[in-house]
Amino acid sequence: MTDDETSHEDDHHETITVLRILLGYVRLQGENAIGGHVDILRRLSHAGFGRHVSIGASVDAIAGHDHYSVMAPVGLHPWRGVELTAAPGWEWERHESEWERHPTVHFSAAYVVERGALEAGPSLEFSKSAEGPHFALNLHCLLHL
Repeated sequence: MTDDETSHEDDHHETITVLRILLGYVRLQGENAIGGHVDILRRLSHAGFGRHVSIGASVDAIAGHDHYSVMAPVGLHPWRGVELTAAPGWEWERHESEWERHPTVHFSAAYVVERGALEAGPSLEFSKSAEGPHFALNLHCLLHL
């Protein structure tokens, strides 16, 4: 493969939509739990500043805590393998028989290693809402669609 072909593939690879799945350990209100997160993201463009920015939609849940979120993530990709994300949205939690909704924001930092259409690596997440903060250590996997 020539350098031109490789460059063209990299450009195309940067613009396709990705399905991002995170699964891991969560520390919430002094308790340990398992959390999951699913995002669909797309880079803004294949050239210029837009190749370093992605936007999308995201949902997450924390097992055993009746804790769910819907967010609109904005990702920054400053260099190969590094991903920084801020995701504002809404969180729903059930307390006894009542559901409460609060604004939330999730921040994450990840490092992924690319293997064809699949990327994987660790990520750290911090989330803040009216209910308090939670922290997560995740396995971060991306599948290019």
